[in-house]
Amino acid sequence: MTSPNLSEREYSELQSELRELRKLKHDVEGRKDAKSKMQIFLMKIWAGPKLTNSLEEWMRVKESNDSSKTITATANLIAAIFRRFMRVGFILILLAVIPMILIVWQNIIMERQNQSLINQIKAERTASSNQQVTEYLRLLLSSDDKEAKAAEGFLVSDVVNRDLAVERLAALLKAGNADVQCSSLRALTRILASSSELTLKQAVAPGDSSRTLVSDLDCDTIDFAGVNFGPITFVDTGFPNSNFKSSDVSEVEFQTNNLRHSDFSESFLCRGEGSCVSFHETDLSYASLTFSHQSKDVFKAGTTLVGAQMVFGQPMYEAVDGRVDSGRAEQINNTRLIVPKLPRDNIIAKGVCYDASFSQCYLLHKAKDRGQLNGEQMSTLRQNNCPVNLNGPIVLSSISSCETLGLQPRW
Repeated sequence: MTSPNLSEREYSELQSELRELRKLKHDVEGRKDAKSKMQIFLMKIWAGPKLTNSLEEWMRVKESNDSSKTITATANLIAAIFRRFMRVGFILILLAVIPMILIVWQNIIMERQNQSLINQIKAERTASSNQQVTEYLRLLLSSDDKEAKAAEGFLVSDVVNRDLAVERLAALLKAGNADVQCSSLRALTRILASSSELTLKQAVAPGDSSRTLVSDLDCDTIDFAGVNFGPITFVDTGFPNSNFKSSDVSEVEFQTNNLRHSDFSESFLCRGEGSCVSFHETDLSYASLTFSHQSKDVFKAGTTLVGAQMVFGQPMYEAVDGRVDSGRAEQINNTRLIVPKLPRDNIIAKGVCYDASFSQCYLLHKAKDRGQLNGEQMSTLRQNNCPVNLNGPIVLSSISSCETLGLQPRW
């Protein structure tokens, strides 16, 4: 093969290109060798000395074709691989768990900060609520009826503020002096009358399942209208001229109480067979009481009923045919508080029996007891055939029922 005719210039350029190619080849092979060495180095680091030594030992045994050492070398290699994977797996798990732990810890810190912020907001709201309740309690205790009604509406509309107000008033009722106690009780009854689910017993002794005792309390003219009392015993207390209309006193025990001129005319004296109010050594002079067929064992020893007006309930239903019997005699005949032919020692037997439509004597005697009866009204008292000196109650029934009961009728 003949060589092409090249000039010196062309020949020089080819030699230069050849040198560049050789240099490039050397650089590439050097980089590959360095890369290979680096990979081997990294693999050794990843594998660790034990796995590296086990692998080198296994390769030497395979090259020497020594079958007696092959099984041992293979077992050592497999064991080293398992150990390495377990260690690497543990490290990977640890690396994965650490961020999770940091996230959980960060959440705990944030939750604590949030709770601290919530507590701060609650404290501020409580302080604001306390300030509001204090202001409305001041209005409720004031003598201005419009302001008291506005305060009552606010406190009843918010359960939290209502409970806070009730708690404060109950504390004043227990620990205050006589004036503070009566004012607190008046304010408390206004709230309870508008809160049908809350009883006076729950307000005075919340969480206490036993009967609550209230003693040594003397307050004139308390409006208990619509209040559910619950199981309370009043001892040595006085609520003369008070209004108990529509209140539930069926679980109350009055012992040594002054209830003169009080109005029980529409109150619930009894709830069911075994739950009736109890008056023991209590002055009910000129009080107004209405009894139903459920009334039983209401009066105990020492009860005073001078001039009390006693009306015996609404028409009753006959159990047999459902017939309404509006006759007063039949009503009293079925009443458990009073039975026909009252014994002379019965507290009702000391009263004077009038027709149910006639209650002028009660009003005149009530005015007389208060010292409000003038000479003209005294004359009216005699003209209406009312007894001037009355020891027992004024029983409103029918004239025929009066005779049946053995009471002296007044025509």
